[in-house]
Amino acid sequence: MSSSKTVAIIGAGACGLVCAKVLLDDGFDVTLFERNE
Repeated sequence: MSSSKTVAIIGAGACGLVCAKVLLDDGFDVTLFERNE
């Protein structure tokens, strides 16, 4: 049985991008939200 792991990160600054990279490397599905986009 497969479990989907999804994370939303609000803020695509330096910290948000690093968090996204780490989570992607660990198998999470990541969505980034940026205020101006």
